[in-house]
Amino acid sequence: MGLSTLIVAAQDTATWKNLEKPLNFFLANDLGRNGYYEQKPIAELMGKMAETIDIECIVAAGDIHHFEGVRSTQDPLWNTNYELVYSHPELMLPWYAILGNHEYRGNTQAVLDYTQVSARWNMEARYYTKVLEIRWCETEIGDAGHLTTD
Repeated sequence: MGLSTLIVAAQDTATWKNLEKPLNFFLANDLGRNGYYEQKPIAELMGKMAETIDIECIVAAGDIHHFEGVRSTQDPLWNTNYELVYSHPELMLPWYAILGNHEYRGNTQAVLDYTQVSARWNMEARYYTKVLEIRWCETEIGDAGHLTTD
């Protein structure tokens, strides 16, 4: 289910809570529009959803900077497309980014190097794999009333 479909289908916290699983993350793309084209309301909704669902990370799946990418790690677009828009406290967690076609119109190395500027921005290389481990402990009450763990 895509984010836009999810937003239409799940507009309240009770529904959001039912979406929670052992591993929760947002997958978002086409982020960088200087706050226009519903970017700010979507970012606010992401933050509100993250208050209810325990989000581990956000995958920024390309096109973070419309329309011509960024020039450097100090480009003002970092603030207007990312930092000031996705500023909800629940969105202050790891963001794993990949390059989209709009990044290739600018300085792609700056997108990688932004990892050294932002505590939440993560992009290890142009191509990389990120494995997220799911851990849980199943518990039950035994016959004698003792807690047992599998």
